[in-house]
Amino acid sequence: HIEKQWYQRRVRGLFPPAMFSLLLLLLCVLQGMAANTCTHHEAIYQDGETFQDDHGESDHPLCQDCTCDKGTVNCETVPCCLYIENGEQKRALNGQGYSDGCNRCRCNAKSGYSMCTLMWCAWKCSYENWNHVSGWAEDGDSKIMAFDHDGECPKICSCNQGQLSCPDECIVH
Repeated sequence: HIEKQWYQRRVRGLFPPAMFSLLLLLLCVLQGMAANTCTHHEAIYQDGETFQDDHGESDHPLCQDCTCDKGTVNCETVPCCLYIENGEQKRALNGQGYSDGCNRCRCNAKSGYSMCTLMWCAWKCSYENWNHVSGWAEDGDSKIMAFDHDGECPKICSCNQGQLSCPDECIVH
C-alpha cells in the first residue's frame, strides 16, 4: 500500500493529471492495436488480413497462404511454381500457365517443376532474383534485382543487348 502511494505521487509529480490520462489512454490503444496486428518478415498485417508468403528457389518453391489471427500468423503450404513477370516474383498454382518473360510455361506443382518451351531470347537477360527464382529481363532494364553467383550476393544489375551487367558492390538486404 505504501509503495502504491509513493508510485502515484511520483507519477502525478511527473505528469499533470490530464497528461497522465492521455498517456494512459494512448498506452491502452497501442496495446489494443498490438493485439490486432501480426508481424511477419518485417511486415505488419491487421487481424483477419490474408497474405502470401512465397520464397524458395524456382525448383524448390515454398508457397504459403497466411492469415493474421489475433496476433498470430497461421500459414498453410500450397503447391505452386514461382516465376518472375516484369521484375516481380509471382506464383502459379498447379496446372496454371504463365510466361517467364521468354517462354510459355505450365506449373506442375506436384513435381515442383514447370514445363516450359525451350526458346532462348538472345535480346533479353536471363537471371535469378534475390530469392533464386529464374526469369528474364528486357533489354534496357536498369534496376534488376539479381543474385550474382560469382560474388555470391544480391545486386542491382542492368540488361544491355542480352548481357546482364552487375556492379562490384553487393546490396545488403
